[in-house]
Amino acid sequence: AAAEHLAAYRTENGLLCQVIDQPELDGNYTETSGSLMAAYAFLRGAALHVLPLRYRQIGLQMLRTVRSEKLIDGRLTDICSAAGLGGSTNRDGSAAYYLSEPVAANDPKGVGALMSAEAERCKGLRQIREKLVRCEVV
Repeated sequence: AAAEHLAAYRTENGLLCQVIDQPELDGNYTETSGSLMAAYAFLRGAALHVLPLRYRQIGLQMLRTVRSEKLIDGRLTDICSAAGLGGSTNRDGSAAYYLSEPVAANDPKGVGALMSAEAERCKGLRQIREKLVRCEVV
């Protein structure tokens, strides 16, 4: 149920917004690290058979969009560099707060999520190839 609800928040290009439930909000943008974390979760969940196989396709589509729209001149763009709650009166959890946080390129949260999602994509390809080879041998 959680994966279904998360997937429903994807924008037209398949990614998730910084303020996920308010895509029309002025200043909102498709945020790369969260989109990649979701892509990885969909890919991994489908590989473990805890999610239907269609989630693999959703994860792959999100990954393709990141590669085509967020990887610019070798830089992974549109990553929220920091966000959280509490500690400071400025961290109130409002949409305005989240949209005021700095946006960075090549932030480790985004790069790590990209590496995880790509590794999961490659594992899936390897499994498909192995199944094909077994079929050819028989």
